[in-house]
Amino acid sequence: MSELTGIPWDRKGVCLRAVVETPRGSRYKYAYEPETRALSVRFMLPRGLSWPYDYGFIPQTLCDDGDPADVVVILEEPTIPLATVRVRLVGGFEIYKDGERNDRLLACPVPADGIALRTDDITTIFEFADEELDQLQRFLTEYGEEQGHDVVCRSRYGPDDARDLVKQWHREWRNRR
Repeated sequence: MSELTGIPWDRKGVCLRAVVETPRGSRYKYAYEPETRALSVRFMLPRGLSWPYDYGFIPQTLCDDGDPADVVVILEEPTIPLATVRVRLVGGFEIYKDGERNDRLLACPVPADGIALRTDDITTIFEFADEELDQLQRFLTEYGEEQGHDVVCRSRYGPDDARDLVKQWHREWRNRR
């Protein structure tokens, strides 16, 4: 299948693949459009704000909002739009946008031999500094509010809950194909 939302979501039970839409440091919010197989510019952040981490989706998932699962990928350097990254889930943010659940998963790259990253030993969202999570949560709610949405983050959850959600969303994707 050549369409990005259909890329296999599980690599032999070890990791997931994330497709980056918006790279870290960008002021633009990009979104992949399956019908055109291209990126569209959804909006631009106000001057002085930029995406703190790479942002994209987990292929072969379908969430309550009708889109693939959103994921924030904690990388040390930005990638490029439509890059795929082998990731492992470390948790997520339970977010409601205009009353509808619209979570943001949090993932770290799968460790690579010979390349040391600060996230190599992180296994759960709760190992990040509270300040870093608070800033990310604030960004995730404020950029939605900037677009006129009512956004509330109800909680944070760990990797087991994140994996369970991805499995559920994968079943939804398979059932609607």
